[in-house]
Amino acid sequence: TSYSTEHVRLLESVCQHASSALNNALTYEKTREKALIDPLTELPNARGFYMMLEQRIAECQRVNRESLAVVSMDIDDFKIINDKYGHSIGDRLLASVAGVLRRELRQMDILTRYAGDEFVAIMPMASSSMAAAVVERMRNVVEEQLFSVRTGTMIGLGLSAGYACFPDDGETTEELLTAAARNMQ
Repeated sequence: TSYSTEHVRLLESVCQHASSALNNALTYEKTREKALIDPLTELPNARGFYMMLEQRIAECQRVNRESLAVVSMDIDDFKIINDKYGHSIGDRLLASVAGVLRRELRQMDILTRYAGDEFVAIMPMASSSMAAAVVERMRNVVEEQLFSVRTGTMIGLGLSAGYACFPDDGETTEELLTAAARNMQ
């Protein structure tokens, strides 16, 4: 069957609307993703963290109160580094530290950039002894590494970290974050 000019015009019009709708949907999805991702470290940001932890806690409550650990970390004296070497160096260090921390976690764990120099990891199905071991490893691996701040100048960083477990240390996002922060060393 051959299409009349009218049919072709109608098809073109429908295609244009469909492509525009599809484009809007894709743009919306990208924007939504960007709103949950920290551009510097490419990790989920605080909003992403809250969404994911809420989901995980809900799952744990459904699946006979399975344990979950929240690990809170921040880089010691980071303000001094920013003041001394500038924010672009500080940003580069944050991205490097994010990479180092990520490698110490399991595939299923989620590392997020909570704020400034603070990172929080969500560890599904992790006991407090597992979380304690990960905290120890993360602290050691960050402290053993030297980070380049300018050509020929390397510096060491310290990491403070603490953890809390669901349901023992808290049952809500706020309770777990507060307990993890309180346990920071």
